[in-house]
Amino acid sequence: MIEQKSVFHHVRTDWMGIGEKEREHVVNSWLNVLWKGQLLDLILITWADGCSHRRHYWIVADDKQVAADFFNAVCEWGFEVRGEILVYRRR
Repeated sequence: MIEQKSVFHHVRTDWMGIGEKEREHVVNSWLNVLWKGQLLDLILITWADGCSHRRHYWIVADDKQVAADFFNAVCEWGFEVRGEILVYRRR
C-alpha cells in the first residue's frame, strides 16, 4: 500500500499523555494498493455530521469484479480470528 501524499493525505495525531507514544489515525487519504497484479485506488474520506463523524471508503479499479474480489478478501481477512481476545465493555 502506498499513500499518495501529493494527492491528499490527512493524519490526526493524538497525544496519549506523558510517557506514552503518540497515536496516528488516517482521517482522509488516497492510497494505491497493488493486489494480485491489479493497481487499486482506495479513497478514505471523513467529515463531521452533527456531533459525530461519518467515514466512507471507495475502491476504484479497472473492473468491478476486481474491486468486489478485493473487498471480499479484505472482509474475510478482517473476520478471521488470529489469537486476539475480544473484550466488550458497556459505555
